[in-house]
Amino acid sequence: MTTRRGFLKGAAALGLSGIGGHAIAASARIGLLALPADSRARMDLGRHVDVFIGTGGHGHTFPGATLPFGMVQLGPDTYNTTWDGCSGYHASQDSIMGFSHTHLSGTGIGDMLDFLVMPRTGDVRLHPGPPDAPETGYRSRFDRTDEAASPGYYRVRLKDTDILAELTATARTGLHRYRFPAGKPGHLLLDLCHGYQDNADTPTRVSEAQLRVVDEHTLVGGRRVHQWARGRYLFFAMRLSRPFARAQLYADDQPLAEDARSSDGARLKAALHYPDAGAAPLLVKVGISAVSAENALANLDAELPDFDFARVHAEAVDAWERELARVRVDSGDDGQRRIFYTGLYHSLLAPTLFSDTDGRYRGMDLKVHTLPEGYHNYSTYSLWDTYRALHPLLTLVQPERVPDLVQGLVRGAAECPDGVGVWPLQGVETGTMIGYHSAVVLAEAHTKGFDGIDYATAWPLFRKRAMDDDVHGLGWYRRRGYIPCDKVSEATSRTLEYAYDDWACAHLARAAGATDTIGRCSRARATIAICSTRPAVSSSPDGKTAAGPSRSTRARSAIRSAGTTSPNPTPGRPPSSTSMICMATWKGLAGAMASCASLMNCSVPVPNCRPARRRTSTAWSASTRMATNPAITWPICMPMPASLGRPRPWSVG
Repeated sequence: MTTRRGFLKGAAALGLSGIGGHAIAASARIGLLALPADSRARMDLGRHVDVFIGTGGHGHTFPGATLPFGMVQLGPDTYNTTWDGCSGYHASQDSIMGFSHTHLSGTGIGDMLDFLVMPRTGDVRLHPGPPDAPETGYRSRFDRTDEAASPGYYRVRLKDTDILAELTATARTGLHRYRFPAGKPGHLLLDLCHGYQDNADTPTRVSEAQLRVVDEHTLVGGRRVHQWARGRYLFFAMRLSRPFARAQLYADDQPLAEDARSSDGARLKAALHYPDAGAAPLLVKVGISAVSAENALANLDAELPDFDFARVHAEAVDAWERELARVRVDSGDDGQRRIFYTGLYHSLLAPTLFSDTDGRYRGMDLKVHTLPEGYHNYSTYSLWDTYRALHPLLTLVQPERVPDLVQGLVRGAAECPDGVGVWPLQGVETGTMIGYHSAVVLAEAHTKGFDGIDYATAWPLFRKRAMDDDVHGLGWYRRRGYIPCDKVSEATSRTLEYAYDDWACAHLARAAGATDTIGRCSRARATIAICSTRPAVSSSPDGKTAAGPSRSTRARSAIRSAGTTSPNPTPGRPPSSTSMICMATWKGLAGAMASCASLMNCSVPVPNCRPARRRTSTAWSASTRMATNPAITWPICMPMPASLGRPRPWSVG
């Protein structure tokens, strides 16, 4: 079975193959950029985004409709199990189960896929059926030539029923538009059992659900799910543009009485019948909330008071154009523009909004809280994946959003019984991956001068993790200065990442004025010193090879000096390739090779790094213009392997 860490090794090797100037070709679906027939949108940079890039192979992305950082991420589900089904969609599949309102993009574990809606003609079927026999369930086949998408919009024709489906979204709501074939009755299936599942034979673990018919236009409900984020809550409110003739509720796949208007249980579904389905387009709007069904309805009424599909789509396009325009690329190569803007698009899908229009949200203790005025709450912090490159990027291209994103980590750390954030998802700490890199995100925000973040409240929470908690190998790390490989999995990686997190915590301590605690982070300096020492074999001044001190001697020397000094490179000498790869700031080849991380991750002083002079500018390089906040300055440096010569600063402007 492919593991995430194994996949990343392959990704690193693939990335290095492009260093010599050979661009990696994007599997772009040229010509499939889509706009609705009644579009009022004006698309500029969005036309360079191919939302289907990453939906094949091990990309784990989805091609649905959403806004930047949107709470609703509405899209098609082709399969809801297997590792390559993490996002709910995979390009190898040729049938669609339906359209759900929450998705993960690019993650190595699956979840979500909440509140699946599927339009159909013919008999009601309550199970999707397997991918190799879609005719046995409510799935429908589709052709790739009948599928198209662009930022904020998705379209497909369901081949088995000849229904055209279109999707767009606001921040907290999704809007569907279905065109049924003329002269045929149809129905809309709502499946509250559907979600990501461990395998094809194990249903999504739903412990409780509610479904209520309010009137012939409106349904509300919710559920609690125990998949990756165990015990998360989510609620919905649905309104339809035309009244349904009949609503049939199901519990445990058994029909309830025809006049039943509500049901509680774990496995609930509903079929909404339209004898004249093809008479006019059927529009369906769905709001979601983690607080309550009432709040989902309030979100729906606040953000989507009508059924104007063209207006909602145009506003979604405008939202994407504003964010994509933060970076302008001058290039005559359409393929390179497509790669770049698709990558930028994917980088703006998460973290996701996780608070309601009234300021309430479900916290990391799974209780309902109210935000201070002017703040929003966020979820989907894939911190192990994002602290090295995405969060530094956001400080440059989303500076006004950074205080919200970072203060959300402070709130979550105070609320969560498991402590500071590792991989928080919809009010639940998944505990996935290693380190506690929320500390790094906070330290970087402080180093770059962001206000609106309560560093004083954050420090005791992170101090507890750094100095008291005995979880994930931290006890061994504290007692021995490293984690034994026969005691805890991924021991070497954990040791390096805890060292870097310690270092970030020292900056948090300084930010909070707890200067008496900074020295207790000497473990980080010791580890960095060991990694940064010169190689055992080095070049002498006459060009001959001379043996240097042994590794153990260098390590002992580094540990002795770590409590008082930070290691610096020998004047006039380049850092070794070992220092570039091992150095805590640039740990791992994948982090060092990523251009985003290389350019932007110097948030705190690092050994063997020669910062360029601080400047304010709106330019990134001669060929790439970045619209950044001119009030923010940052040091930029690029560690280089010894074989490439001395480390050179990357000039800004």
